[in-house]
Order: sequence, then C-alpha cells, then structure tokens
Amino acid sequence: MGIFAVILGTGFFWGTTLLGIGPDIKLDGAISFGLYLPQSCLTDIIEGVTSYRFESFLAVVLPMGLFTIVGSLQNLESAAASGDRFNTRSSLSANSIGTLVGALLGSPFPTTIYIGHPGWKAMGARWRYSIWNGVVISLLAILGAISCVLAFVPTEAMIGILLWIGLVMVVQSFRDVEPSHYYGVVFGLIPSLAAWALILIDTTARAAGTSLYSLRVKLIGQELFLDGVIALNQGFIISSSILASIIIFATERKYLVAGGWGAVAAVLSWFGVIHGYELNESGIMYSLKWGSSPAFSGAFLLISLMFLLLSIFGESKGSLADQ
Repeated sequence: MGIFAVILGTGFFWGTTLLGIGPDIKLDGAISFGLYLPQSCLTDIIEGVTSYRFESFLAVVLPMGLFTIVGSLQNLESAAASGDRFNTRSSLSANSIGTLVGALLGSPFPTTIYIGHPGWKAMGARWRYSIWNGVVISLLAILGAISCVLAFVPTEAMIGILLWIGLVMVVQSFRDVEPSHYYGVVFGLIPSLAAWALILIDTTARAAGTSLYSLRVKLIGQELFLDGVIALNQGFIISSSILASIIIFATERKYLVAGGWGAVAAVLSWFGVIHGYELNESGIMYSLKWGSSPAFSGAFLLISLMFLLLSIFGESKGSLADQ
C-alpha cells in the first residue's frame, strides 16, 4: 500500500506540473550518477578517539547512544504490544553491529530498530521488507542515485507514509494500554510536542535570517518561553517515559514508585541527561556536567518528596483515574 501511495502522489505531482498548474521545478545539478564505493574510515576513527578533542565529542556521543538504546527498546515494546515479541539481546546486537559497520565506512548516523511496527505490519511489511530496504538504499547510495530520487519523487508523496506511521503509533498508545493509563500517555506526549515546536521555531528563525541564540535574547520577558521549550526538547525520549510513568503510578496510588521515578528524573536532570543544555551562536549543545539543570532537578525532588508524604498519609486504595 505504501508504494502505491508514493507512485500515486508522484504521478499527481508531475501531472499537475506538466499541465502548468503545479510548482516550478528546477533539476539543474540534481542528478549525479556515478560509482561511490564505501571506503574505510578506521584511520580517521582511531585519530578521533585518540585526539585531545575526543572529550568534547562525548556531549553528543553519549546522549545519542543512550537515546538510540532507549528508542530501540521502546520500538521492541511497541512490536510486542501488537503481538510480535522479538528477542531483545539479538535485536540490540544486530542494531549495534550495523552501527559499528556503518561508522567504519564513514556513516555518522547510528542505526536503530524501525519505529512504527504496527503501521509497517498493517501495510504488509514483513522481514523481507528490511532486507529489500537495505539492498535498495545501498544500491541508490553506491550509484549516486539518491539525488535523482529526491529530484523526481516529491517529499510530500513520501512524507505521507511517515504521517500514517505516526497516526498508528499514537492510536496504539491508547489502544494497547489500560484506560486508566491514558493520563500518563497524554502527559508523556508533552516533551515530544516541545521537540516538534522547537523545530518549527528554529526553522522559522533561520528563514528570518536569525538564530535561536539571537531570538532568545530578543524574547526575554515575552510570552514565548523558549528556554522551557529547549529544556523539554533535551532528552525528550527519556523524559517522556519518565513523566508518563510518574502520572501512571500516581493514578494507581503507587506513590513510592512514582516518587522513585521523580528521584530518577532529578538525578538525570542534575547531570544533564534530560533538560540540560547550553545555547550559543552555534546552536544547542548538550550540557553533561555536575549541576547541569538544577531548577528541573529541584522540581523533581519536590515531586518525589510529595509522593513520599502521600505514601505515608494518603489513601492507598483504588485508582484516581476511576474517580
């Protein structure tokens, strides 16, 4: 179904263009066919690891590695919720090997387990889909044909598949959980929405010829709370899970567990794994250091303390979601 949507969208795009009612298309320099064989980057990797600058890269490497692992585990749980349980160790091992091989061949991007398993499954994709996907993408890259695909297949035709996957994922978030957990699901979406909002703000700022750094200076005291949006964006994959867990256990009156998650969030905030950042003219940088985000850390500690008191003096029977 997905390929038919792309073909139909591409046909509609070029049909309207040829009729003169579509957008103007410029293909100058868009096609660059050739033979681009993979090359080993082992020497560059060794030089980078042994370089005195390696420590400066850890602020990017460590969060990306952690988020990739957490994201992969979430995708495995999503597959399990839709009836397909895969072995965690073998899945993460294959994932890691793919990342290492890609890095040795010059890829700066880590591989991860497909997100949206229910959506791909609904479109008829099975294990062969992953193999054919790898084969096709590899051939396009080696032959330099990716630029050709991007030139002739409009982004709007391809993005529809991702929209469908996103819809399926949100639907699953409510369909495959207890109704009493809906509060946690909704609350857990807040950091993700902040990450999306930050992309819109950053894109708009760049289009206007400015930057987030300059925009932040101009917006001090205004109603666009840019610092809060950026803080929620940092580590949003992890903070989304933590916030959802806090709300879910709170509604179930498991106050000690909810407070424990609050304490975890306080520690992660203190070290900058979530919510910590530094903003300069170059952009947003992770701030992995002692006392990185004391305001968030203090807030989570207060939340943890509140749940501790509720566990002592509050009621412990029934779900708050049923009231």
